[in-house]
Amino acid sequence: MKRKLLIFILIAAMSAVLVWGLFRSLSERPTAGKSRPVENETTTAEVARQHAERGPVFLYFTGSDRSYLTGEERVIDISDDPAVFARNIVKALIMGPRGELTRTVPAGTSINALYVTQDGTAFIDLSREVTGEHPGGMLTEMMTVYSIVNSIVLNVPQIDTVKFLINGREASTLAGHISLHSPFKADMLIIR
Repeated sequence: MKRKLLIFILIAAMSAVLVWGLFRSLSERPTAGKSRPVENETTTAEVARQHAERGPVFLYFTGSDRSYLTGEERVIDISDDPAVFARNIVKALIMGPRGELTRTVPAGTSINALYVTQDGTAFIDLSREVTGEHPGGMLTEMMTVYSIVNSIVLNVPQIDTVKFLINGREASTLAGHISLHSPFKADMLIIR
């Protein structure tokens, strides 16, 4: 009899705890028409937009003979979030130059993803158009790679290197010449 009473008391206590927990969670939910601040539901993009301001950057496109890069000053959205800032830079590169310089990233290329690690490496996943629409040639391929790398690394202080992915996967090259297996640092020697 004592054992049955002890089991009954234990079950009653557990039920009371469960009901109290359920009541508490229901009372903390916002009701219709009322809202409460939720800190964790804000996305990275929303936070970045809130802290964005417009400012000058240098985007690197090729010169007339396509053997060097030249900076073109642009005003774009600058964000405290290095991934958002880098994404804005690459979007502007994809749109192409405004002056007499030559496009380095094939039209139609899009950014599938871009994130930055704590050690300062930006991983950029570009759509398959960057390879499928690329005109080819070792020099042109090098200019595409360093146009993106230099534009990101020389403008975003939190980024030191850039690693390329194509359509969500590691790729050997863009167009058969420049190995994409390792991250790239900026190359100042090809800027004029």
